[in-house]
Amino acid sequence: DRAGGRAERIDVLGQQRLAATQALYTSCPRDGSGDPAWMLTARRVELDLQAQEGVAEGARLEFLGVPLLVWPRLSFPTSDARRSGWLPPNINLDSRSGFEVAVPYYYNLAPNRDYTLTTTPMTQRGVMFSNEFRYLERLDPSKPFAGAAVFEFMPADELRKSSRWGLSVQHNGWADEKSNLMLSMDVNLVSDNNYWSDFTSVSNSRSEEHTSE
Repeated sequence: DRAGGRAERIDVLGQQRLAATQALYTSCPRDGSGDPAWMLTARRVELDLQAQEGVAEGARLEFLGVPLLVWPRLSFPTSDARRSGWLPPNINLDSRSGFEVAVPYYYNLAPNRDYTLTTTPMTQRGVMFSNEFRYLERLDPSKPFAGAAVFEFMPADELRKSSRWGLSVQHNGWADEKSNLMLSMDVNLVSDNNYWSDFTSVSNSRSEEHTSE
């Protein structure tokens, strides 16, 4: 695991509770030239290991020393357990869209449903807003059905001089609890013919990572 961090001071607040002052976290290793490419810093971070939750105050996300996101207070999970909170950002550099930083917030709606809202600023295009809803249901213990819906919207694409959107709806499972009829649906709609070459997130949605009961 390449993730790590440091802090000026760490205080033990109680059983399985810690507080770090002037903390830094990154999952990007050093390349020998100085600081890692991207870092998340905070004035104070409290970790509740039992609740598997962290809270950062005065949080700041930087890439190559440039601040991309400043937030007064945010929560994040400290383990792989399903929990609402900010997820690690996804950073990409594209020859047409420019520098991209996808910042997702995950909502754990239920043991079998979740929703992720991702804001992605692109230096040469604008800001993309992505919404993904996933579900896993059961008509009975032997007949599950699952699906996902993804909707993306960019109000103003500076390169194409228009608004852009993409929609993907996928569903697979049993039609009803009495018959053996299976139902499969895969619908993909976009605002224009160039969408597939400009953006790939709708067609490569995370629908295969269905929630589990």
